[in-house]
Amino acid sequence: MPTPRAVRPFGEVAQEWRELANRRREHFAELQRSGRWRLYYTEEQFMAQMREVVQAAEAWARIATPSPVAAAPAD
Repeated sequence: MPTPRAVRPFGEVAQEWRELANRRREHFAELQRSGRWRLYYTEEQFMAQMREVVQAAEAWARIATPSPVAAAPAD
């Protein structure tokens, strides 16, 4: 029986957070498209949240994207 790994590689964890941030960005985009944001936020609050959501998604995209050196196969 294989033993469970106690620690997952940072890249896997970062990729999961990147996917979560992208889902959150899509959710906010849908709120904007549908106009449902008006039920939950003032315009100022929503725009501030949207900026934060986009910045977080962009940050996780930078973190979770492997560098070309790290992605290159070892000889």
